[in-house]
Amino acid sequence: MTVQQLKDLLAAAQKSQKSDAEVAAQLKDVELTEGLTHSVRDGLKPIVPGQLTTEQLFVLEIRSAVQPPPARDIPSTRAPDAAKQKAILDKAMEYAKTDADRPLETHHFDHEFHAQPGARLGRVNNRRLKGDGFLGHA
Repeated sequence: MTVQQLKDLLAAAQKSQKSDAEVAAQLKDVELTEGLTHSVRDGLKPIVPGQLTTEQLFVLEIRSAVQPPPARDIPSTRAPDAAKQKAILDKAMEYAKTDADRPLETHHFDHEFHAQPGARLGRVNNRRLKGDGFLGHA
């Protein structure tokens, strides 16, 4: 059974007002030919009649994990060739090197808070915070 057929089965069970126990029993015999992903399973919540069915969907998700995903979930664009992948990685490495060269003070926030009014509350970019802790307020 495909994931779409599973969705159709659950929708039909909801329409015919089958009980949670009936739907769960029906799902025990289902074998999926596609992987049931966590996000798809979560999307089925509105048409799941109860906890027993939810548990059976967890079982189906785990049992179908070795199956390929539904065709519509497979990207239609191909992965970049080796040269393009190398170019992407080179750009990422260059960005990482540039970011690492920035001084830490531009990212740093030292969380030192005190209850005393006017006490040192912390530092932002090496600027001391005073008073209520907001820059510009003393």
